Amino acid sequence: MEAWKTKILFLAVFTSTQTCIHSYIIKSSSLLITSPPLLPNMTKSSRPSYDAPPRYNFDLDLPDEQRWVSILRHYDKDNLKQMIRDALSIILPKQAFPLVDLIGSQLNKYMPDPYAGEIRGIANWLDISVGEIFAMNLIYEATAFCTSIIAVNHNNMVWHGRNLDYSHFSDILRNTTVVLNFQRNNHTVFTSTSFVANVGIHTGMKPNVFTVSINERSTVIICPTCLLNF
Repeated sequence: MEAWKTKILFLAVFTSTQTCIHSYIIKSSSLLITSPPLLPNMTKSSRPSYDAPPRYNFDLDLPDEQRWVSILRHYDKDNLKQMIRDALSIILPKQAFPLVDLIGSQLNKYMPDPYAGEIRGIANWLDISVGEIFAMNLIYEATAFCTSIIAVNHNNMVWHGRNLDYSHFSDILRNTTVVLNFQRNNHTVFTSTSFVANVGIHTGMKPNVFTVSINERSTVIICPTCLLNF
């Protein structure tokens, strides 16, 4: 496939033309809140109870392709593989899957290390194509609904809250949400609320330094399938 066609298809499938991603970085002794919020007409006693997501250490001292292995071992390989494919089937038109395999075979052209190496390691462990893991990691670029809220209480403590309201993937994400302690020399340098096999950070906190979240703001809607057909 000619390089220009690959780039057009890549943009059509993976670049968010309907969202503008905004990062919020809050400095000071912020507290990142990721628990279920109180909705209108909901009291603390009526709020649904949720189990806290599992917390794992993510060893940054390991080679890129080995960093996810200790975490993936906690999950059923076949179930996790199926959840990833179910998510991709929701967001990607079938015409895109040959492109997914093409990009996976040339991953470092589209994504730098350490992320490319981590994606290859995840794919190897799950026995799934590199392209599928790459595509799964770019779902946020195609569709997102998240919002952050920043507030200060009477003690001047900054509260940074955010939601993760993917309406199409709620069942999948509920079963793959994790808290990751990113460590160097056995010391946690930052923490992220994330999803299994999702490289990088959408929601993170460096203790007593800052918090960060990436969110969505709707702009213009365009049809990825139409661009693919074009």
